[in-house]
Formats: sequence, structure tokens, C-alpha cells
Amino acid sequence: MQLLPNVTQLLEALLDGVQEGLGDNLVGLYLRGSLAMGDFLPATSDVDVLAVPERPISDAEFSRLSALHAQLATLPNAYARRLEMAYIDRGALVRFALGRSQPSLSQGEDMRWDEHRDRWVLQRWVVRERGVPLLVRSLPLNHGVVTSFLDPDGNKLEVLYAAPLSGPIDYVHH
Repeated sequence: MQLLPNVTQLLEALLDGVQEGLGDNLVGLYLRGSLAMGDFLPATSDVDVLAVPERPISDAEFSRLSALHAQLATLPNAYARRLEMAYIDRGALVRFALGRSQPSLSQGEDMRWDEHRDRWVLQRWVVRERGVPLLVRSLPLNHGVVTSFLDPDGNKLEVLYAAPLSGPIDYVHH
């Protein structure tokens, strides 16, 4: 997988900043979305990333990460304001629950706490099946993990992830 130089530059700055902001709480950082799926269009696509901390993000970590994202948004890089980011702790990846808020960043916005609705079951699947690891200290999902959630009508649904994450393609951090 070849990334555009501007995308690689942004991801390197992001990885360094997230590692500094989370320290030993960071277990993984993955590309998702069009970059992971192979349909990235330089003129219109955003850069989608999932960070996996071991524990839920603390207030101090949230402040550091918010400052990082504000700083990244000022970079002279075409993708700096086209970054979409989610921070989902390991436990929340394994067991999805509606109503839980996670630190999130949408294109051109400040980082905020945002409820990840049921569409995040699909997002987790994309990372599971096609995610590109940028940093892996420990896999956030184990083979055969069941993720359960309640649909809008209160029915419990379960999704079995039976395949491991794809192997590394190109690591950004060396």
C-alpha cells in the first residue's frame, strides 16, 4: 500500500502525538475507511483512523489529545482538516453498548465526546477485516470475539468476529 506523501506526513505527526498523549495507554492505531478499503480518492476522501487505548480516555488525556488535534489542523497539509478519528478503548471494542460516548473527531471540527451509534458495529468490522495497523502493541480484538449491542427497539444483537486483523501492509512508524 502506497500512501500519498501528505497522508504519510499527517499520519506520522498523528502517531507521534497520540503516543505522547496516551503513553502506555495506547495499544493500537489503525487506518480505516477508504484508505483501508482501497478506494481512497485524493481529491475528496478523508483520512479515517481508530486509536485503541487500553483504558477509557481520562480527562487529562482528552485535553492533551484535543490540543494535538487542534495543532494538527493548522499544519500546511491538504489532509490536516480532513482527519476523522475515534478513540475506542479495548473494552468498548469488545462489547459495544449504545449510549456510551467516545472521544471523536470529525472533519474540520474540534474533538468531542460523541455517542457511537449502531453504525459503529460496521466500523468495527471494517477495522477487523481491512484495518491497516499503524501501531500495534497488542491486538484490540481477539479471534472469535462476540460483540453485542441493543438495537433501537431494545433487542440484543450479537456479531461474531471470526477473522483476525489483516497483517501489516506498511507501517508508518519505524
